[in-house]
Amino acid sequence: MVIGDGLLVAVGVVMKTNLIVLWLTLVLMGIILWWQRQFSGRQMLGWLVSLVMTLGVMFAVMRTAQQQAGYTRQADAALPATSWIAMSLNPQSSGEYRHDDFARVNQMPTAAAKRQQTQQMIQQRLHQMGVTGTLVHLLKKMRVFWATGDFDSFKLTTQWIRAPRWYLNHQRQLQFWLVLMTQTIYLTMLVQAIVTLMRRREWAVTFVALAILGLTAFHVGLWEVEGRYALPLLPGLMLLSIVGGRELPVWHLNRVMRRQLTWLVVVLAAISVVSLWQTSQATRITDVVRGNQGNGRYVVSTVQKIRPGHAVTTPLAVSGKSNVLRLKPVATHERVTITLTRGAHVVKRWRGSANELTTLNYPLTAAGNLRLAIKNTGQTPVRYGVMAANYSPLTGRVTAKQHAYLQVVIKQQFIKPHALTTGAASLAVVGCVALATILSLGRLRPETE
Repeated sequence: MVIGDGLLVAVGVVMKTNLIVLWLTLVLMGIILWWQRQFSGRQMLGWLVSLVMTLGVMFAVMRTAQQQAGYTRQADAALPATSWIAMSLNPQSSGEYRHDDFARVNQMPTAAAKRQQTQQMIQQRLHQMGVTGTLVHLLKKMRVFWATGDFDSFKLTTQWIRAPRWYLNHQRQLQFWLVLMTQTIYLTMLVQAIVTLMRRREWAVTFVALAILGLTAFHVGLWEVEGRYALPLLPGLMLLSIVGGRELPVWHLNRVMRRQLTWLVVVLAAISVVSLWQTSQATRITDVVRGNQGNGRYVVSTVQKIRPGHAVTTPLAVSGKSNVLRLKPVATHERVTITLTRGAHVVKRWRGSANELTTLNYPLTAAGNLRLAIKNTGQTPVRYGVMAANYSPLTGRVTAKQHAYLQVVIKQQFIKPHALTTGAASLAVVGCVALATILSLGRLRPETE
């Protein structure tokens, strides 16, 4: 059993180095069980030896497989682990990923130069922040790691090829309610997990708790941090929450207490409606994305040259009314002619320098498939950012060959900013939650007289 567990964790470690925290958790578990006298000294030693052996065997197997596949490690091209530590100490980003930090290290020609560069960055940033500043910085990283409850899911899933039009056109409003829902569930799980940790002393609960603390310490204290890095904690948090929820006391309420709680729910619901309405009024939407063709957040930008006298065209899927188009030309002053069409109708045509024609306004146009054409009317090639894809950005179907499509963002810009949500929607949502809570109070077991 111990060897099987060790092999399973070892496979995880060689596949994803961050999972070393699970291996360390098993090591700590053996020490804790020995300290609690549930393990003898011989059992603890066997536990630790088996963990070391299974990890060593797995690394040896993977190294052999790499050699047989012809893989050769390029030491000068690889980034040292200290580069991510240096990035984690950047106070300007609260320890989140920074491409300029990556580029600063990656441009160094040798492995030794990369290590020296990262060591200098670490020393400079620790000296700059000092002890107090470093503690504040770690608290900010903790906030990034634990605070949101949505694990960056909305930030990473904003581009869709096929989705219901009502969702595409109202993502901000829907995400507003989804965030509230996920954060409510997240807070409930945290409270019930704390109940479990306070009441239970079993080794299984200890293992889950140590794994959560280990991954938190790794990303908050050592590595660069992102909200989605906390996603592996969710299954463990759910398990602890389920156990804690089952151990919550059963309430026995008399009529007076039930009536008082009902009025409390009504008052809290009224406060929630007012708060949500104020948040909606304070957060205004000036534009909404109707279409997007891009390479994502972590993909190297790709460019395409347009030679003099030549043109490129690309289809655009637009989910709603639009009037703004944004392109990504690479620094050039050559003149171009840009034409936007809908079917056989020319929506608008622009002429001028590529650098100047980046944000293009045109008459409000209905949803549908548009076509964009850029013609180089200058004397030297011009370059534009493109996405290289083996699928059609209109249908999502896989194509036999890879094609380049212009990187474009299509928006509808509002003359008068819109509220994030409406008072009626706030009243409806809070009313449903309040009604469900009141009905639940009515189903609680009455107190015996």
